Amino acid sequence: MLWEDPERANKPIPVEHLAVFDPQTRLILVGDASMAPYELMAADGSIHVEERSGKPSIEQLKFCSNLSP
Repeated sequence: MLWEDPERANKPIPVEHLAVFDPQTRLILVGDASMAPYELMAADGSIHVEERSGKPSIEQLKFCSNLSP
């Protein structure tokens, strides 16, 4: 899940919706270095229930990397 608001409370966007955005749209990923390595490989790696997609986070990152023309 991606969020348009810094609080991550009001404007969620499913990762899959990035495919329909304008090609000039940019995604900036910011990490806090507190993520455990297993969170990338585990299905539903997010600690937030509403963000669980059933897919490992690494698959979501691969999807994002394949969006560029």
